Amino acid sequence: MRVKETNMSPEIQAAARAQTVNGVLSMIDSAPGNKVMLVIDGRVVTYGWMLEQSLRVAGRLHLAGVDRHDRVAVWLPNSVAWFVAMLACARLGACLVSLNIRLGAKEVGSLISRTECKALVMDPAYRDGSCVRALRSIDRGDLSCLNLLVTDEVAEAILPDLQQTSLEALGAIGDVDAVLSAAERDPCLIVATSGTTSSPKLVEHAQGSVFRHSKDVARAAGLDAPESTLLLALPLSGAFGYTAALAALSAHCPIHLFEGFEAEQVAGHLRENGITHMLGTNDMLNKILDASPGDQPFPRLKLFGHANFDPSLTKLPQRAEAAGVLIRGFYGMSELLAGFATQSPDAPVARRAEAGGFPVCEEAQFRIANPDTGSVLAVEQEGELQVLTPNRMTGYLNNVKATEDAFTSDGYFRTGDLAYLNKDGGFTFVSRINDVLRIGGYLVSPVEIEDVVSKLTNAHTCQAVAVAVGQSVRPVAFVVLRSGQVLDEAATIELCKAQLAIYKTPIRVFAVDEIPMVNGPNGQKVNRVALRELAQSLIESTSEAKQ
Repeated sequence: MRVKETNMSPEIQAAARAQTVNGVLSMIDSAPGNKVMLVIDGRVVTYGWMLEQSLRVAGRLHLAGVDRHDRVAVWLPNSVAWFVAMLACARLGACLVSLNIRLGAKEVGSLISRTECKALVMDPAYRDGSCVRALRSIDRGDLSCLNLLVTDEVAEAILPDLQQTSLEALGAIGDVDAVLSAAERDPCLIVATSGTTSSPKLVEHAQGSVFRHSKDVARAAGLDAPESTLLLALPLSGAFGYTAALAALSAHCPIHLFEGFEAEQVAGHLRENGITHMLGTNDMLNKILDASPGDQPFPRLKLFGHANFDPSLTKLPQRAEAAGVLIRGFYGMSELLAGFATQSPDAPVARRAEAGGFPVCEEAQFRIANPDTGSVLAVEQEGELQVLTPNRMTGYLNNVKATEDAFTSDGYFRTGDLAYLNKDGGFTFVSRINDVLRIGGYLVSPVEIEDVVSKLTNAHTCQAVAVAVGQSVRPVAFVVLRSGQVLDEAATIELCKAQLAIYKTPIRVFAVDEIPMVNGPNGQKVNRVALRELAQSLIESTSEAKQ
């Protein structure tokens, strides 16, 4: 393997010590210089090389006009360059604006404009220049705030009227003396919330809270244990991937980084390299197990921390347990970062499979409240999860009203998530409140309907929504069938009546080729707005056909 390492010079060590004690860069400045930080595509990067490179890049960015509290858009795939750019921004006290590499021109232009980024860091070679083509097509008015374009390697001019350089050049000639020292309260990350609207809210986090949260997550997940290694195939641009990466850095835990997720490749790497930890989605784990023959394919894997992106995988927890994989559900969101809470490793598998658990921060508190009245609910009553923690966002950028509305009068953050309190004092996440079906005066989790319909139809996946039918609101289910299957809609609905309350029984079940999705900061999610519109359209068209 190609190894990138260095013996830190006295000036580099002095510059590192000048960093605030509780800042992002301090996560790596105390690591042994020759300790492995990243393994990616056969390349090994040490903490010493990364520290020196990021400090040099920070120095040159500062001389190029990037100052404390300025914003820098980072539009990169999972890579060494992403870490260099992130840490350089942290050293300056500048704020990284995290852009998903799959975003289109309109989305990138809007985010750069709304955050008033002074610089953009990008990979011009990514996907045969797709980002370059997208950047050139953006309305120049949206890019008027940019003063500097930085590519990961030396590249031809992309926007001729914009100053351009490369991380490679900055790292080669950087001067660490001309660097500001960041403070705990300095913003270090802006990430867009997921959703179906054209203007997602922009969540801002500060260095101190990111530092503390990363330490808490590392401790809760066991990344701080000796000889731990983390395999990371989540996008670093999203809150889940970002949190996992910084938790590993805070524990000086080596990260085996993948640009994207391919089940066979990841499964092979887990086996061959003795990886101890992986964080990801439940469908990722399901695909890894499909690609892994044998009863105990990963004898050194101590934890797969997961988010339940695919609710149809009801048999996965038992399957993972049989394969010797310890799964633990995690809970988080952009405003709290990933890993606000996690299940106990000693809990039964059914409990560990749920999203939620106990807060990783000892100072954090939570409660379950009636979403309409605000009254605190008792054990096992579903309501809105509200949390009080020092490790949360500073607010929504340039949106005072949204920030104020996000908190209760006594300072609890309104998550907008439906959850319930367990008897042992932990909580279980159910769904987004906006996704909850309001039917006949009841709040109904779509997962309850989806689980029943999935089992009855043996569907690959199922999604349920609520639509207006005459003067009432009723559930409608969509299924993606497995190859060779045929849907018997009438029989399915009749069987649902035996297992569900009448108001929960779908009035229609439609087979579709795929479920509509929308891009989010952590990948794709179900586009429930499009799904409701489709349901309404199909019901209206079939009603007209019967007339």
